[in-house]
Amino acid sequence: MRTRPGRASGPDAPPPRAARRRPRRLPAVGALRPGLLARLTVVGALVLGGSMTAAVGPSATAATRPPVDYVALGDSYASGWGAGRGIPSGGDCGRSANAYGRLWAETHPTSSFRNVTCKGATTRSVRDRQLSALSVGTDMVTVTAGGNDVGFGTVMQACRNFVGDPTTIRAQCYAAIRDARYRIDHRLPGNLRAMFDGIAARTASPTRIYVLGYPRLFFETDYCGFFGMPGDVRHDLNLTANYLDNQIRQATESANARHPERFVFVDVRQRFAPHGLCAPDEWLLPFQGSLSDAVTTSYHPNARGQRYGYLASLNAFTG
Repeated sequence: MRTRPGRASGPDAPPPRAARRRPRRLPAVGALRPGLLARLTVVGALVLGGSMTAAVGPSATAATRPPVDYVALGDSYASGWGAGRGIPSGGDCGRSANAYGRLWAETHPTSSFRNVTCKGATTRSVRDRQLSALSVGTDMVTVTAGGNDVGFGTVMQACRNFVGDPTTIRAQCYAAIRDARYRIDHRLPGNLRAMFDGIAARTASPTRIYVLGYPRLFFETDYCGFFGMPGDVRHDLNLTANYLDNQIRQATESANARHPERFVFVDVRQRFAPHGLCAPDEWLLPFQGSLSDAVTTSYHPNARGQRYGYLASLNAFTG
């Protein structure tokens, strides 16, 4: 067989010129179909923006879905107590326009939005005073509750300040932590079950119920200010918050087993982790005001925590 001089032959020879495949040229951006360009733009924005983009405005999915009847339930973490922009109609419940429920309703299609959240609420008071807002026409429910059932505010009050006798304060602090853990183990599961079953009973089977947990309170660092708690105490408070969240997660999963495809646990801990108290950019309010204020707005999410911690976590599930 004759070959051209200088051209390789045999199994290692390149393919004939006619058989070579030219690389496919991509069309210019302006030549893309408008619908495809829009979809690519949304995908690129989500990749580049990440969770913060999800928190700022509605996604493409949210903008095109039908409107929902949405009801927000829960305690001060759900009402936005301490996050600013208080709502006068909220009365003594400490409702804020910066609360994650209100922010979700403002950035997603809703046919109705009822916010019955209230600071100080327990799972029992949610059942007694808030569930009347639900109906078989409710499409979506959010709820954050359980912290007041176990006395987490009392724990923070007992552990907040080590300026006095550190031995006495440490003893009081760890007594409160032990009591909270006992309640988490022995009281909270039944309380959550009753609340979840009450929500399910008042709504129809397609209703999706999002249970949002609580953040870890502290960014663990060596120094947290002159009036800050010792590092080991902050660490143990974080462990207790984790313990509470894990119990709420288990109760949510059990509720979903009883009421299939209705309950979803929304874990906010990962988003809050770099932004706890003592972090350079805190998403929680530190202890502030007089001693009587220690269990009010202190240790609650600020406006950034509600938007970039809670709302962004919820948007990860709802779009």
